[in-house]
Amino acid sequence: MKKNIVKMGLFTVFVYLQTWFTSPSLTSAATNDLLLYKRLQKFKKIQKEVSSKTSSVLNRHTWYLTEELIPFSLFDENLPIAERSLLAAKIHSQATAGDLDIRKPTLPRINTKSEISDFVGGRSKLLFDLLKVPLGFLQHEDWHLLPEYTAVKDALNNLTPINDNAERALALATRVNTHITRDEDSYQELLQVVEAHRNKYGLKTKEDLRKFLLDIICCLI
Repeated sequence: MKKNIVKMGLFTVFVYLQTWFTSPSLTSAATNDLLLYKRLQKFKKIQKEVSSKTSSVLNRHTWYLTEELIPFSLFDENLPIAERSLLAAKIHSQATAGDLDIRKPTLPRINTKSEISDFVGGRSKLLFDLLKVPLGFLQHEDWHLLPEYTAVKDALNNLTPINDNAERALALATRVNTHITRDEDSYQELLQVVEAHRNKYGLKTKEDLRKFLLDIICCLI
């Protein structure tokens, strides 16, 4: 047991912690996956078995490195502008002519030499097609200063790569399902009331709950 706890501690500190803190950033998702993979390879010197198994799992979840989603990295301002400009040039030059067919993305595999621009493909124009932003601006030397860049970046700011919201919604549905009502209409109304209450009062911590209860008590006195 002690040995397994030590393994988990080492893995958390040397590999997972940085990824956990940076995971909410959509534009950094691809870079974070690459860095995670490279940290896992270095972790072989400490725990070879753990490194091999986790690397294998990561290579089955490379969604943000697919050619359709790799353009998100253009808007990762933590990346050097030279690297982002190379990415912009490859996206423009490799874009497939005409409309793209709808299909499931092909998950790429990572290796220790992988770079962000390696994952560009003909379907990397999808983001710009969906937002109706012509790719031409990527040819300009100051592409990152143009209005088209700002428009796409603003759109991405409304998205997140983690599924916290979905998990909270699922937890809410599971918690109240059949416990209070079995009528579907009443159930849907109940979900809306609970969600509206959460948005209004934002009870995220025990301190928030304490203040909320004190307010109720004050109103009753």
